[in-house]
Amino acid sequence: MVHPATSGEDVVPDLTTRQYRGIKKRKLEYDNTAYRPAGSVGFFVRRVAVFIDAAYLKFVLKYRFGCAQIDYAKLSKRCARDMELVGTYHYDCLPFVGKPSHPDDHRKRREAERFYRHLRSIPDYHIRLGRLAFRGLREDGSRILVQKRVDVLLAMDFLDLVLTGRITDAALVAGDSDFIPLVERAHQAGVKVGLWYGSGYGVDSSGRKRNVGAHGQLVAACDEAVELDQRTIDDIRF
Repeated sequence: MVHPATSGEDVVPDLTTRQYRGIKKRKLEYDNTAYRPAGSVGFFVRRVAVFIDAAYLKFVLKYRFGCAQIDYAKLSKRCARDMELVGTYHYDCLPFVGKPSHPDDHRKRREAERFYRHLRSIPDYHIRLGRLAFRGLREDGSRILVQKRVDVLLAMDFLDLVLTGRITDAALVAGDSDFIPLVERAHQAGVKVGLWYGSGYGVDSSGRKRNVGAHGQLVAACDEAVELDQRTIDDIRF
């Protein structure tokens, strides 16, 4: 379901309610295949790049859709709609291997490397890997791991494509308000940004509710917000 981006709570509730205020309208005119910035002459093919914050997407798939396995090529096409897809940029970290390593560390690393090889076989699909930093242990003995470099890698690619005029649109699969400055800079360059996000709550193995929603200010900053709902996930499953 597609919704115009609006302001709201810090984390957006179930957007199927359509209870919005203060819709922000961009000064761009669109049809299905081309766009014309207001005041300009002529039409141009709309070109889109897809940017995937993999940690956020995996969180949504795990807690909202029962660890659903999706086809990332289908996701890219879904985000591109009828626009020309310039490329998809996927940001993640390889699983952590400690010293000494846990029994499953190397197995998880091998599985991840095999998965990334598959993604790289998709035309115009680009993998950007940060790293996980160890920050101690929780009371239950599990490791505290923090992603490093990932947001900066996304920002570099995003600004490169926006500021060199290679895209007219960006599709952002994310939920963090840290990306708001990128959206604002894209608007200054005349680039439209659509947000693809999870909404509502999931439940973890302990029965605790987990909010998978995007930050309300990020939703408000984007030109439109597209919910990753059950129908969408079913359409892009393996």
